[in-house]
Amino acid sequence: MTATSPIPVLIVTFSILIIGMAPLVFFYLAVKRNARRWDEIFIPLGFTGRMYMINGRHYSRNSGGREINVYVFKGSALDIQMTVPVNAHLRIFQRGRIPLQMTGVLRTQPFFLQVPGLENLAFYSAETRWVEEFLEGVRAAKAIRVLMQEGADWAVYRQVDLSPGVLSFHFYETPGVKPGVIDQDTISRWVSSLEAMADELHEAGLPQYEIHSSSGKTSLRQPFDPRLLILIVAAVIGLPVCIFIFLLLAFAEA
Repeated sequence: MTATSPIPVLIVTFSILIIGMAPLVFFYLAVKRNARRWDEIFIPLGFTGRMYMINGRHYSRNSGGREINVYVFKGSALDIQMTVPVNAHLRIFQRGRIPLQMTGVLRTQPFFLQVPGLENLAFYSAETRWVEEFLEGVRAAKAIRVLMQEGADWAVYRQVDLSPGVLSFHFYETPGVKPGVIDQDTISRWVSSLEAMADELHEAGLPQYEIHSSSGKTSLRQPFDPRLLILIVAAVIGLPVCIFIFLLLAFAEA
């Protein structure tokens, strides 16, 4: 039997290994670049950051007993959440930009207010009187105007959401359109405006809601599971390794 040189087999095997590892390397570099970009914005503002899901970031800060969490997703989509000790419901959308999937769950008709700067917003709440009284305050109206209309005007969707114990701001980019840059000043103004709104809600005479620390409790958002990364690595590396072993065994039997 003619001896077969192992060099072609090794070349093919290492080529397969390199091709299999390349996507993982590029993905890792992209995740690190995204983390560095957002860390440069949030860390100077007093937040601590960590990995969220696979390519997202979670930033947290405790300010005066108020817990603030920011979740950054792919691109420039983000959610800012903070605790507020009131038991009330309110959702604020931009007119004409209410997601179709939301229309069936809001269960109330929108109402509109002739407050300077807020005319193009749609408000949803089971009780409208407290909202009208709340927005008579200049500070509250300004905070909502900043959140819903200022900074990153290329975004397609914004929403302010109040539920018992939590006030949040949702920001999403236009699908298929390259997102613009969100700078540190914009993030700082959004966080400050949400804090101002939380302060005004706290003083609005609304029913109180007891806030419990999230430490030791399961978050509503699922953190990144390291087992998922292990599964991805195993899939990317394991297949080439199996091929490598198969080729070695085939060569040994030749």
